[in-house]
This record gives sequence, structure tokens and C-alpha cells, in this order.
Amino acid sequence: MMTRALLVMGAALVGLLATLFDCNRRLRAEVERLSANNRALADSTCFYRTAQGRSAASVEQLSLTVSELRERYASVVAAAREAQVSARRITAASTVATQTHISVPLAIADEASPSSGASSSPSSSPSSSPLSSPLSAAIAYHDPWVDVRLAPAASDGGEGSGSGEGEASHVEITVRDTLRQIVHRVPRRFWFVRWGTKAIRQEVISSNPHCEVVYSEYLSVR
Repeated sequence: MMTRALLVMGAALVGLLATLFDCNRRLRAEVERLSANNRALADSTCFYRTAQGRSAASVEQLSLTVSELRERYASVVAAAREAQVSARRITAASTVATQTHISVPLAIADEASPSSGASSSPSSSPSSSPLSSPLSAAIAYHDPWVDVRLAPAASDGGEGSGSGEGEASHVEITVRDTLRQIVHRVPRRFWFVRWGTKAIRQEVISSNPHCEVVYSEYLSVR
């Protein structure tokens, strides 16, 4: 009886030590996660250009629980819901905002061409600049994602300003977009029962209605 009692006590002690060890491991992992999150939140996004001149950004990873994701990143959860992905199945999420600015040279012809022999007509005077014509208003366009405007050329103040075949100008185009990347697991399914993980998929959603996503790739390196 004494031996059996010692064995039971020994087994209970081993079980208790295993439970304490597991709790300690989880607490250490949680402390490390929170410390990494504090470091990531204190560190600002680093914007730079590569050796080839391409725009790039570097940011540390935030490790969140599902409840934290729902509480602090409602926009990501909403984007996942739009892609019919449950928040519980998200394994990673990324949001990237981009802005493209293009300046296109443009030559606007005067109303009176030099070949017409009417170069001295009032329509060719400096006061009737092509930029004041309806063309300037026709090119202008604005919405939350795209800005298009006709910008005047820099004047050097010379005698030939506003004269000649046309006045050099340029069209400025600015395009803004926000890309949301949702990485989630696809569970195995048998009828209405879901279990395990069948595959990992990535959803990329653009907020710009003028934009079309033409390529997407997700690589996992372990």
C-alpha cells in the first residue's frame, strides 16, 4: 500500500511539474510576444529606395490574437469578411498604401496657327493663354483615388512667352491605392464538418475601384 501511495504521489508530482512547465512556457511566449509588439509599435515604418531606385518600405511584424485583431483592426476584419474569410482562419494580414504621381508633357496649340497668316490677331495675344481655354477644365478630374490636372509650364519671362506654335504644359496624374493582404487557412470539409488545414490561401483586395489586380503570389519559407 505504501509503495502504491508513493507511485500515485510521484505520478501526481510529475503531472504537476509538467503542467507548471507548460504554463511557464506559455507565459514566457506571451511575454516575448508583447515585448516584440511594443518594440514594433515604437519603431516607425522605414521608407527607402532600392539600388534600382524602386520605392520600398520596411516594418516589423505585429503578433496579435484573434480578439486583438477584431478589436484594433476592424478594417482588416471587414476586408476579410468581404472576401468571405472568417477572422478565426486568418494567419497573416498586411496593408500597403501606394501613391503614384506621373507628370506627362503636353503641347497645346494656339487658336491661331502661324501658317494661317493671323499671327497678329487678338487670339494669339499673351492674354488668351491656352490654359484658360475649356481644355484645362476638360482635363481636370478628381475623386478619392485619382487626381488629374493640367498644370501650366514654368514661364521664363522672355519676349516669346505665350507665343509660337503652342505653350508647353504637362498633365499631372496622381493615383492612390490601398492593398490589403489576407492570408488564411482553408479547412478540410466533409459535408458540414470542418477540421484541420487543407491549404493556405492569400486574398489581395484593392480599395481603388479603378485598379485591377493582375498578379498575386504568396511564398512561405520555413
